[in-house]
Amino acid sequence: MRRGLALVFALALVLTACTGGGSSPPANESQGLTGPPGSADLDTVSVNAYRIGVVSRATLDPAAVLPTNQAEMIAADLLFDSLTAIDPQTGAARPAAAFTWTVNDAQTTWRFAVGRTKFSDGRPVTAGDVKASLERVAKQQSDECKRQNPDVGTNGTSGQCPSLAGLRLDVIDGYREFLAGVTPDIRGIQAIDDGTVQIETREPFSPLAELLASPIFGIVPKDAGSTADFEKNLVTSGPYKISQRSDAIVRLEKSRDNPSPTAVDRIELVHFFTLDGSYKAFTDGKLDWTQVPQEKVAEAKSKFGDSAIKPFNAEQFFGINLGNAAYTNEKFRQAMLKAVDRSALVDKVLPGRTKLNGSVPPGVPGVVDDPCGAACVADPPTAKALLAEAFPDGNVPPVEIEVYDDPSQTAMAESLRQQWAAVGISATVAVKSVEEFPKFVVSGEQQVFGIGWVGLYPDPDAYLAPLFLSGSLDNLTNFSSPELDGGLKEARAIADREARIAKYADMQRLVMQQLPIIPIAAASTNAVVSKRVRGYAGRLDGTFDVDKLELDIKG
Repeated sequence: MRRGLALVFALALVLTACTGGGSSPPANESQGLTGPPGSADLDTVSVNAYRIGVVSRATLDPAAVLPTNQAEMIAADLLFDSLTAIDPQTGAARPAAAFTWTVNDAQTTWRFAVGRTKFSDGRPVTAGDVKASLERVAKQQSDECKRQNPDVGTNGTSGQCPSLAGLRLDVIDGYREFLAGVTPDIRGIQAIDDGTVQIETREPFSPLAELLASPIFGIVPKDAGSTADFEKNLVTSGPYKISQRSDAIVRLEKSRDNPSPTAVDRIELVHFFTLDGSYKAFTDGKLDWTQVPQEKVAEAKSKFGDSAIKPFNAEQFFGINLGNAAYTNEKFRQAMLKAVDRSALVDKVLPGRTKLNGSVPPGVPGVVDDPCGAACVADPPTAKALLAEAFPDGNVPPVEIEVYDDPSQTAMAESLRQQWAAVGISATVAVKSVEEFPKFVVSGEQQVFGIGWVGLYPDPDAYLAPLFLSGSLDNLTNFSSPELDGGLKEARAIADREARIAKYADMQRLVMQQLPIIPIAAASTNAVVSKRVRGYAGRLDGTFDVDKLELDIKG
């Protein structure tokens, strides 16, 4: 399995792909996937439907959804049920396709009961469908990774490009052998009978029910295969099914074979070329929900309120390669952090973002507000003193800051360079092409590198284990701590969710005590909802709880 590529390819544009910021595809601002400007008429949008503006939706296939693409996540969540769903108030898993489940005391064997829901073609959702769907996600590979590495899949596990969601299934027994082609299926996923699917993990993993709630793990028919045409022949398992579609509008109607209690009978996904176009349609009263361009967030809050502006499960930071001898000097890393005014950097380069204070972003249940504490408070004089202690001879090692070719990335790197120069750290900025950067950042030659992360489930584990567990495929900083490894193992074996999440607090502080990253910014879902909408409850992954949604058609 190619180390770290899932992280790099999925998240290169993490803060612009998911939050309403950044650039949009170069096209006109009228809606419609194809055709000349104005080829679709907004007057055809229904008044009696919940109207969602979407930008850059590339797929309706849940296995192919990019977790930073909010439009794709919302569509997948409406059309396909995963085994579980996330309660937006608590972050805990609740029933979806699985109406109940049990787990053994060791937190290694789970049994999910299914069969109370049907696909849109009338077939019942079975355990076989669940098994096939999860294996389908496991086989899903990063398209960008495959483009850069055309020989993937020809060299066993070292030649794989698993997607971010697929890689998270690594906790299931037999995943690695399945991905390598050694076994025909994942032995840890078994259909005991049509109504019972059993999942066994390689080791205790108590947040499994939360992980499997991601819309990316939405259940499709077992005969869908890996090449199903989800644009033409869509059989759904979720609370909605497609009633009509065009290039510009996908019309959904409530599925009568799904027990979702939602009171909204119709939803319309209205496609726009740009975010500005979608936001304008909202201000004109043609939509009920849209993301907001970053530069118009303040205006949107003032006009429409902030009930749909929520934390998002993505973050941006600079990793420090602890495998490089220069950065094993703890005082050097301390000086690097003390030299950086992160608030000023975010305000200048990423205006409107929230400053990140640790390895877990705001909004995640159990997040520690400031695990870095004084170590991350800008103090240039202290930074200079630390450098003098670390290098009494005055020979401070030069630093290379590596980013991919993107304006915000290069601006952040330049800000770091300038602030470090002010305290005596000489740094250069190495801008890699989008094609070159992913290979470089997993090469072992990286020094201080810009990267992002998104957690697929609302839990500190989704940020601590992949990024900092010894031997993790996405541990690009080469962080290693027996104390952290043991703490994560212990936490994953705790059945009580609140007790387990509390266990992660000390681990968040432990990571930041050793300073393997320079935390920069956390993302948010910058969206607005119309006055017609009642009961809107956004989730950390950018979706919303459709069960609680109400629409006042007369409003």
